[in-house]
Amino acid sequence: MPIPEYWQQTLVPTHTPGGRPIRRGPKVSSLQEVAAVVAAGEAVCLIHGDAAHYYRWPGLRYLHPYDAPTGHWVLTWPTAGETDLVRALAQAAEDAGPRMGLGNAGQ
Repeated sequence: MPIPEYWQQTLVPTHTPGGRPIRRGPKVSSLQEVAAVVAAGEAVCLIHGDAAHYYRWPGLRYLHPYDAPTGHWVLTWPTAGETDLVRALAQAAEDAGPRMGLGNAGQ
């Protein structure tokens, strides 16, 4: 299922804020494919900053653009599927609180 156009333009815009077109790279369908394409020098890509921690890839450098908005993650589940286990996970996540920064994970 394709994502809505407004979401596509937010995450992967077709033009710069100044109106210049942004050239598209190869089509990919997973973060691992993104990493392989970038590592091969076929593209550059903006991805969520947590990728530097969770998706390390040899030969890639992760850099947070100074003026990029901060991304936020949320835990989501279907209301009809809310169980004691789901509520316990949500409570544990809330109790753990925010974890700020990646340290040197992207270096």
